Amino acid sequence: MENSDRDLLRRMAEKITQIESRAQELQQLGKGLPAVEKNARDILHTVYVLKFGISDIADIEFS
Repeated sequence: MENSDRDLLRRMAEKITQIESRAQELQQLGKGLPAVEKNARDILHTVYVLKFGISDIADIEFS
């Protein structure tokens, strides 16, 4: 894998981690608000898929 590809994977993995953190914060702030709870849960489900496709590959590549 080329260095530019590795850098891209690393940057994407970092962004995914940031999105996950923010979605978890939103989930906590939105407790008791069904729309926020549902949307935060949906965001976290999407983050899970991204982590599977990007972050896991980055972890393998950088280990």
